[in-house]
Amino acid sequence: MTGDALHTRRDHARFLVEEKKTYCAFTVKRNQKNLYEQLRTLPWQKATAKYYDRTEGHGCKETRVVQVLTVTDLGVGFPHAAQVMRHRKAEPRDRLGHHRLDQPPGIPGTRREDLEGALGCSKTGSTS
Repeated sequence: MTGDALHTRRDHARFLVEEKKTYCAFTVKRNQKNLYEQLRTLPWQKATAKYYDRTEGHGCKETRVVQVLTVTDLGVGFPHAAQVMRHRKAEPRDRLGHHRLDQPPGIPGTRREDLEGALGCSKTGSTS
């Protein structure tokens, strides 16, 4: 089961994993400050599962980097958290940080430093 940031709640994770016996992936965004900061400060340089892509689409060069960490022993404060995925997307910008005028804009609100994370929850994850 996947859920957007609205569903990234500890009680939802417990219910889905413990009662419904399902695997979950939840989106984590900046509106969940403590959890977001906890995931942001994980040892991402140790991630062994990595994906790098540099493509051109709609006349715009984009770079995407996806990293995955197993977090069962890292004390992530979310019920049954087993893995965390970080997705970074970079789009061309001018020196002021705006989309270059000769390039069509990408997803509204996406900036070079933005990242989205997802928590993968399963029965083998932590129970905190």
